[in-house]
Amino acid sequence: MNVPPEKFFNSRVRRAIVCPETALMYAGLEDALLCFHKQFETEQRFVRRALEAEDWFFSDDSRRLFSFVSVCHVLGLE
Repeated sequence: MNVPPEKFFNSRVRRAIVCPETALMYAGLEDALLCFHKQFETEQRFVRRALEAEDWFFSDDSRRLFSFVSVCHVLGLE
């Protein structure tokens, strides 16, 4: 199923306004994506954060509230 970005983000933003916890999860996911994107930077701090984000993305932990699996579940992402 293809969902246009404006539809996806608008629905998530509305949910985040209603629920601060969801807003925090959305912000954490966005930060991880930005950190991961910077993995090819030359500064060591960017590389370290990118590796941490990658570890978070590939973790299958579903017990923690802010694990990648839990965040995706709450945000309705597969």
